[in-house]
Amino acid sequence: MVRKLVGKSRYEGKKAWRILNEYYSVARLYINFFQPTQKLLFKHRKGSKTYRKYDRARTPYQRVLESAHVSEQDKNELRRLKEGLSMVRLKKELERLGADLRKLAVDSPDPLGAAAVAQRIATHKFIRESNQRAHSLTELQPMQRNRFEAELRRTIQPCREER
Repeated sequence: MVRKLVGKSRYEGKKAWRILNEYYSVARLYINFFQPTQKLLFKHRKGSKTYRKYDRARTPYQRVLESAHVSEQDKNELRRLKEGLSMVRLKKELERLGADLRKLAVDSPDPLGAAAVAQRIATHKFIRESNQRAHSLTELQPMQRNRFEAELRRTIQPCREER
């Protein structure tokens, strides 16, 4: 849940710690009072088919109010808390805190760099596999050998240009 809320970046320092604490306190209110969830009631397997039955979607706040295990005093306290909350204000506050937090990210993932690394890994894997197949190159027909060598040259050329 944490990664879903704040992302995969790393944060350091007291300022980031304070913003994260504030973010979590606002997110707790937003999720518990305004985000409905469905709970699995039962799951039944019949052959290769699985049948699932879910409860109707309700917020954790609604579930607590409907529970017989919670005292009326606690329920009244939650009702008073809910009266002072606004879903729109909480959402705007989460967006603001998220933007402040992203400014403090230590190492944000670079999608272009990740794509370049992935391509380089794929190229090296292809070369490794090609070297394993090169032993059987003499067994190939001349036309297949030419096609294989041309493909190998096209793959190796970009690697040499990067150096």
